[in-house]
Amino acid sequence: MRNYAAIIILALAAAFATAQTDNTISVKKFPGTTVGDKITAAQQTCDPNPAIPCLLVLDPSLAVVPAGTFPALCAQCSIEDFRGGGQPFSSQAVSDLQSFTSLPSNGAADQITNRFKNFIASTSNGQARARGVLWIGPQSPANALDSHSNPIPYTAELNSSQRIFDVRGTNCMDWLGYFSFNDNSFCFEGSETVKDPDGSVPNSSEEGLWRNLVHIGYNSLQGGTYNYTGPHAGTKSNRHALWVNGEYHTVAQNGLIGGAMNCLTGGECMGINFQQIYPGGYIGPGEEAMQGIRIQQQQTYGSSDHSGGYWSATDAQVNGPAGTVSFTPAANPNTLAEARPIRDLNSAYSAGAYSAVACSGMQPATCTITGSETDWTRIHGFVGTHTTMLSKNGPILTNNLLFCAVPGAQGGFDACVPITAGVDDTHLTLNLLGVGTQGNSTWPWPTSGKYAIYASAWPTQVDIGSHTFSATDLHGIANGHQLDQVIAYNGDQWAIQIFQSRNIGRPYGGGIDVLNWGPADSPAYECAFCTSGHYRSAFSVGRSNLPSGTPAVILETFSPGTTGTIVDYSGGAEFQHAWLYLDSNRTMQTAFGYTRNASSGVAGLAFFAARAYITTNGVGEFLHIGNANRGSDISGSIAIRGSASGSFTFATAYSEAPKCVASPTSNPGPVTWWVTATERAVTVNLSAPATIGFNYICSGT
Repeated sequence: MRNYAAIIILALAAAFATAQTDNTISVKKFPGTTVGDKITAAQQTCDPNPAIPCLLVLDPSLAVVPAGTFPALCAQCSIEDFRGGGQPFSSQAVSDLQSFTSLPSNGAADQITNRFKNFIASTSNGQARARGVLWIGPQSPANALDSHSNPIPYTAELNSSQRIFDVRGTNCMDWLGYFSFNDNSFCFEGSETVKDPDGSVPNSSEEGLWRNLVHIGYNSLQGGTYNYTGPHAGTKSNRHALWVNGEYHTVAQNGLIGGAMNCLTGGECMGINFQQIYPGGYIGPGEEAMQGIRIQQQQTYGSSDHSGGYWSATDAQVNGPAGTVSFTPAANPNTLAEARPIRDLNSAYSAGAYSAVACSGMQPATCTITGSETDWTRIHGFVGTHTTMLSKNGPILTNNLLFCAVPGAQGGFDACVPITAGVDDTHLTLNLLGVGTQGNSTWPWPTSGKYAIYASAWPTQVDIGSHTFSATDLHGIANGHQLDQVIAYNGDQWAIQIFQSRNIGRPYGGGIDVLNWGPADSPAYECAFCTSGHYRSAFSVGRSNLPSGTPAVILETFSPGTTGTIVDYSGGAEFQHAWLYLDSNRTMQTAFGYTRNASSGVAGLAFFAARAYITTNGVGEFLHIGNANRGSDISGSIAIRGSASGSFTFATAYSEAPKCVASPTSNPGPVTWWVTATERAVTVNLSAPATIGFNYICSGT
């Protein structure tokens, strides 16, 4: 019997070994208290030949076995996981990020794609499992195949069970859901696929109606200080759930917070959505009102260098062959930046004055500056080109000479424009560059006055740490001289700029919608749109010619209740015009029109003043006043020929008989006259038939 038992044991062992050297292996048959342990044992039986793939199969029965830790797989090993709702491996739990490089790399595609797909497959079992979190470290290779045409993977392959942290900066998710954004950033990525509640349970975040990729929670409970009593007196705490800083010295389309949102379905689509609750109030000097969005823009955040510039330096040292200048920093050392002119302060030239400016063209506007007793050819190399540009309207490539108009200086800062070309002793040209075809593309300062010309350079690269800058043309900078960098003469600012377009839809919606949705007895706010400070126009329409057309109505009011006053200037200071319209020979139907029920006794247009004038400026005549009969309803002439009366019928009937007077245009002799009027006509009556003319004037409503 012992011999038979030994034979049976040897046969079973041989059969088991033969079964497990096949390269499709059932993991459940191997020893271990966790699935991870069983995988470790199972992969030991894979064919050692790396050219032969080994498939490790996780049977559905393993769903009830603790997962344990996912082991490092052999090079040719891959996993097929059929556990359904089984537990995740500890290395994929939130507390332990799964390393991208340790994921199985085998599969039907390249190794990078296989790692993604194996991660997705091992964590795609719904929210009953702990979340799979993938860490893609900087040592991981960039996925060259990750593009719109060959996405690896497209985010639609992800689901709510996965979140990805990718520090490669080469394959972040774009606004179309692909991993094609190469922006050198730390990427947080995920998708949502779990069905939200249908309303049969309370609408709370615990029930799954809120889903976000990143959630920041911050509760400021104690320790704040607010003893600010005036400028430079006291302190106040500053606390934010999120604070972002940025500093930009190089040319780019720079932004502090940006993004693109692609809403392809119904429901709300809100780029920024937050709610504020503020039962607090004023507690001391320096406090601002509650502000949903606060924007503070400044052209500078420091004082000038006291020479008219912003950044300044001493002891310039020019390295011509390298195209660099080293220096010793002085004022505002961290504000040096590309694409703003640097001038050599020791080179200033200001003989005479400029006496005229003549500009023509747009984008750029070419301005010829005429000097008086300027002798500009005394400046070395003055005649010739001093600024080159990539195209006729910019950007600037090189510059070595600046023109600074003294009347343009404000707040301690000089206004300086690159000189395009020197012509002769009294002429030079500038090209003014500006956004659009209006605004600062024309000469913005007085056309005569004092000036200064400086030798200069146009920096193409700056190095704050090593105190150097680079420029293609350094002929304007001399060794040992003082330097400064001026602020741009043409820097436009918009606190908020909104671009909109749509293809179809009803005429609803717009740029800004302000709603006071308090109860009926709530106090009024001061204004929905408030403007203070110096603006050329507080409200401007038609600044740009856009293909969508022009506004149909400049100001439209809807009054479900009672509107007190449409325009109120009672609290203002003196003004030149309450209403000014310059037609510029354009087609206009009515400069000012008013329509209301003719039976109403309320005046359509009223003036309450000691004097009121309606004038044609001495070069025209009134063609219409309230009707289409050249104003004859108000005044005119009546010719009587051999009759005892003459009349004029009003083109538009008055609401009641007007008050009319008449005067003969010649000596009536013994004939007397009197005037009668009805709502429809004015009549001059004579005491005897005669031939005579009368002028009349009528006043009424």
